[in-house]
Parts: sequence; structure tokens; C-alpha cells
Amino acid sequence: MQKLLKHLILALALTAFPTWCLAGVTLPGEPPTDPTDPTDPTDPTDPTEPNNHILSADLLTPEIPMPGQLYSQTDQDWFTFDTTQVNTVVTTLFTASTNATTISIRDVNGNIVAVNDSAAGEQFSFDTTLAQPGNYYIVVESSVLDNEAFTNAGYQVSIVLRSSGNNAQQPPFNYHDAETEFN
Repeated sequence: MQKLLKHLILALALTAFPTWCLAGVTLPGEPPTDPTDPTDPTDPTDPTEPNNHILSADLLTPEIPMPGQLYSQTDQDWFTFDTTQVNTVVTTLFTASTNATTISIRDVNGNIVAVNDSAAGEQFSFDTTLAQPGNYYIVVESSVLDNEAFTNAGYQVSIVLRSSGNNAQQPPFNYHDAETEFN
């Protein structure tokens, strides 16, 4: 009961006071907010933070590299882009991180469409054909294991969009209504 009351008071305080009143205050479960701390995900020198959720994804403009930085093994950086044609090929270009990294392309619901893992310091690109036009996301996250060393790792990600040449309409995806039992 005491814990519930504490959370209720905190929620009320957050809605009653403007956010500038809480400057420098770290709430439970939130990352640190010390601008001199190199592990601080609100670092003003990193223009993409915070972008660790589908709702705060940064817009990727095709063929323009976007800088990013992973601040911990659990940090995720989300980027968004749109396609307007069926069967669009997206080439994802990833430039060096000092950590092993996982890059995934996700649909508008956050479902993984494609994924690629990189070794530490590896630069790579990979192609994915997106059957439907719409909004997609690229998620960059660390694949460093718990017993491995992690460093705050800067990187760049960019995309190139092009037509696959196949204009055939594709069926909608991620519908799980197929019959799976024996008749």
C-alpha cells in the first residue's frame, strides 16, 4: 500500500509541476542526467538522444548518415523511415562501433523484418526487400555479452532506398489467422 501511495504521489507531482522544476532530478528507473557523465544518454553532444523507443525514433533521410551512440549494453537507438512503393529494397549501411552490435529492421508494429549482427569494429551493409510501402524502423543495440567489456560506442547508420523492379502487389503481412490444426 505504501509503495502504491508513493507512486501515486510521484505521478501527481509530475503532472502538477512543469518539467523544468525537475531539472537535474533522476526518477527511479530513469537514466542519469549528469551532463559531465560520459554514460549519460541525455548528452547534449549526441543530437539523437533520447531515441530508445519506437515513439521517440529519429527520422532517417536516405543517403545521409545519422550519428548515434550506445551508452550501455541495454541501450537501443531507434530510427524511422518511410517507403512509398511495394517491394522496396533498403540497403542499411553501418559504420564502425567498438562493440558487437545488432541492427534490426522492424515494421510499424515493432515486429522484426530483418536482422544482422556485426562484430566489434565491423563496417557492413545488408539488403532487405520490404514488401509493403509504409513506415519502418531500424533499431541499433549492443550484442555485447554480460562478461564482455562494453564501451560507449559511437557509430553511423544510413539507408539507401531503391525499387526492386517487381511491382506486383504483395499480400499483407503479420496476420496470424491461418488455420494451423489438422482437419
